[in-house]
Amino acid sequence: MRIPNLTTTDTLLRNLQSLDQQQLKLQQQASDGQKISTADEDPTTMSRVLRLETDKREMVQFRRNAGHALDVANASFSALQKMEDLVARTMEITRLTSSGLNPNAFATYAKEIGQIREEALVRSNGSFNGKFLFGGAADDVRPYDENFAFSGNRTDLAAASTKVYVAEDTVVTPHLHVAASDEEDFFASFFEDIEELEGALNEADEGYKTEDEALINTGVTRINTVGRNLLKTEDKLVDNIGDMSAKVYRIEMAKSHDDEWFLQVENRISREVDADITETIVKLNQARTAYQAALQ
Repeated sequence: MRIPNLTTTDTLLRNLQSLDQQQLKLQQQASDGQKISTADEDPTTMSRVLRLETDKREMVQFRRNAGHALDVANASFSALQKMEDLVARTMEITRLTSSGLNPNAFATYAKEIGQIREEALVRSNGSFNGKFLFGGAADDVRPYDENFAFSGNRTDLAAASTKVYVAEDTVVTPHLHVAASDEEDFFASFFEDIEELEGALNEADEGYKTEDEALINTGVTRINTVGRNLLKTEDKLVDNIGDMSAKVYRIEMAKSHDDEWFLQVENRISREVDADITETIVKLNQARTAYQAALQ
């Protein structure tokens, strides 16, 4: 049975067109390195890729949240460490003056305590990126005013949430918690201790200047009392430092997990959509050979 020339020609043209399209597709893959460019080419694969892209966007947000939270927590931790230096120096001054045997030092140490108080106020109002660190949710208001008093509503701020998601199902609060009262607040306690110590030093100095033994004894007694109170204040600071250290560690672990998971998602997307260049070139050469044979 003879095959009409028209049928043979149509078949040949369809084959040539198919081979030509195959070459164009392979050339495109070799050019941009992508196996698929539109959803209709491979709907199943594209569906998986879209889900992975959604996961990737979530990971990007988690990583951004974790990065910011880590910066805030580290800044808070650093500020508390500076406060630790101030507490240590204040305690040293109480030890040096607690015996009352060095009368000439009272006035000098009183001036130094005044400077420590000013520096403590600066540290207590520490900020990061224009946001105050120790005011809880009220990060746009100075936590401690010029009278060394907490400026916000402790109950409301303690209840207000500053939590952020740093990973799936992982929520952290990067800020130091707001103490429920001045008695529980390290900064408030330290300001009170400093003010009392400065007054005690000045009182003892005045006693020596006026040769008033009773005044001297009263000042020295107050100094010793401040020394004991500073031990309690130091305990509060240690608790705060431990709290911030734990926050930093947890955020670092979450960020590490986010980075690892992000790379895994990227690799999975790459395996789905990235073309194997060597394999693509081999297929392209095969398509060109077939195309040339069909033309001949």
